[in-house]
Amino acid sequence: MKKFLFALLIASLAACTRTASDLAVTPSLTVDETPVMEGTGAPATVTPTATLEPLAVCENSLVSRLRPGIQAQVDPDQPLPNNLRSEAGTSAALVGAIQQGEAVTILSGPTCIEDFTWWNVRKTDGTEGWTAEADDETYWLVPLEGESASTTSSVSSPTSNRNGLTWGVFSNGAAGEGIVMVGCAAGDETCNSVVGDTSCNIELPVLCYKPAVLPRPNYALRPFGGAQGDEFYNGWAAGYVGLTAPVSGASLGSLNAANNLCEAELGAGYRMAESHDGKYIAGMGLNSFYGGTWPPDERLTSGGEAFYSYGSLSTKARFWVYTNDQAANCWDPESP
Repeated sequence: MKKFLFALLIASLAACTRTASDLAVTPSLTVDETPVMEGTGAPATVTPTATLEPLAVCENSLVSRLRPGIQAQVDPDQPLPNNLRSEAGTSAALVGAIQQGEAVTILSGPTCIEDFTWWNVRKTDGTEGWTAEADDETYWLVPLEGESASTTSSVSSPTSNRNGLTWGVFSNGAAGEGIVMVGCAAGDETCNSVVGDTSCNIELPVLCYKPAVLPRPNYALRPFGGAQGDEFYNGWAAGYVGLTAPVSGASLGSLNAANNLCEAELGAGYRMAESHDGKYIAGMGLNSFYGGTWPPDERLTSGGEAFYSYGSLSTKARFWVYTNDQAANCWDPESP
C-alpha cells in the first residue's frame, strides 16, 4: 500500500492534483432470508437489508465519516487537491479537481476500490464526479464543521468525562463463511471492561446484535489463557451483528437510546451488543456441541469479553459495546 500511494503521489504532482483511489463499501449487515449451511441449520451468508444507508467500512481503509446529503471538503492541511473522476477508480477519466478547503455535496456512495473509499460528489459550480475520502492511514475528504455521518442531530453532541467499553474484530470467516469474531478478551490491555477504555467523547460505531435461534457452527476454540476456560471467551451469540454510523458515546445517553439507534439503522430486532451475549457449554469445541447437538438456552452459560456471530465487519476501527455488570458504559448505571 505504501509503495502504491507513493506512485500515486508522483503521478499526481505532475498533474498538480492528487490521484485519488477508489471507494467501495462493505456495509454493516442485517439479515432477511439467508441460505443454510448444510448440516447446521444456520445461514451460510448474510444479506444486507439496512433501513438506512449503511456505515461505510472498506477493507484496508479507514472507517468512513461521510454520508449522502452532507457537506464535505478536502482537508485544508493536505498538500494536494483531490482529483475528481468520471467514475470511482484511478483509471477513470479526470473531470476536474477539488482544491484544499473547497466544499462539495456528497451525492451517493461509497464504493470500495483499490483500498480507497470513494464518494460521488457535486462541486458548487455543478461539476459532479467521484473522489476518494481515505485510505488506511489518511482522510483527504472530511465533513464540514457541523456535519455528521451519524443519524443523530447535527447539534453539538454532549460531552462526558466517562470512558466506555470498546471492542474490535478478531477475525472474519475464521469459524466459517459469514461468521465474525468480535471482542477484547483476556490479555488485551487495550480494553477495560470495568471502567471503560475509550473517552465517551470519541465518535465510534455501535456494535448491534439481533438474537436468533441458530445452532453453533463447528469451530475450534481460540486459546486465550484467561482466568476463565477458553469456552468463556469463544461463546456463540446465536444471531447477527452489524455496525451503526460513528457516534460519540456521550450522545447515546442511555442503553435505550443505543438500542433505538441500532433498530433505526439496522432494522427491527437489533439492539446494542452486550459483552456477555456469547453463550457456551463446558466441553464445547471442534466436533463437540455444534449443529444438531447444540443444547437449548437453559443449558447454556453466558460467556464474556468476546463472541462469535453471523455478520461481516471489515473495519480496523473499534466500536462501542456495553456491559451489564460494570460501570464501563457512557451513561450512568441508573439510566434506562
